[in-house]
Amino acid sequence: MSLTQLSQEVFDLFDRIILLSDGHVLFQGPRQDAIPYFATLKYIKPSYVKSCEFLEDIAAGDSSQYIVPGSTPLKLEELLECYKASDHS
Repeated sequence: MSLTQLSQEVFDLFDRIILLSDGHVLFQGPRQDAIPYFATLKYIKPSYVKSCEFLEDIAAGDSSQYIVPGSTPLKLEELLECYKASDHS
């Protein structure tokens, strides 16, 4: 099942999530680990952005507004490599 544009309250009800992009897994694991995982990749979620919106933007390749200043957004292939090398794969 695919769910998009969730409220933060509904998103917070999930125990685990799978984030896909072009059929590839970018993250799979406990919901509460997703935002910290992407922070290690230099993607920072602003407090005014819902978690699901932040994750959807990363999966869609529209994440430049979240990248730490001075860093470059990762390409899909790089995100996949990071996931495969992570503890979540």
